[in-house]
Amino acid sequence: MRFLRRPRPGVNEILSSYLLRVTGANGYANYKVVSEYVDIQSDLHKFNYLSKDITSLERLSAATGVMESRLWEMVFPVIDDRSVRAYGATLEYQWLEREKLKVCPHCLAETGYYHQHWALWLYTSCHIHKWLLVDTCPQCQSGWR
Repeated sequence: MRFLRRPRPGVNEILSSYLLRVTGANGYANYKVVSEYVDIQSDLHKFNYLSKDITSLERLSAATGVMESRLWEMVFPVIDDRSVRAYGATLEYQWLEREKLKVCPHCLAETGYYHQHWALWLYTSCHIHKWLLVDTCPQCQSGWR
């Protein structure tokens, strides 16, 4: 089965963001419906750190029409229990932001999705807009979810 609405992944979009966009585009209230259908059981933030040894993105690829290799580009591949591959380097988990979501409000407004490099702990400002990444909404001051 394929989803009726299949948004295309954005440039440098992270997998959890794409999964949320597929969920919303198809009218589901919770990402777990989609994750169960494509047989990926995980908390949402863990979708960004996957191992090819224990996870298959084949069903997600078939359901969305996105090549599996493209989906794998949207994650930080797990190397071992303490590190992942990111931008050609091996990084320990401590270099990945898991506490707070931080975004460039301008990029988010333009693209509508979460960018992969925002998940890196040391990435603190947008290289495009020269704007500090924020972890709260500029309008209501609530944290991103």
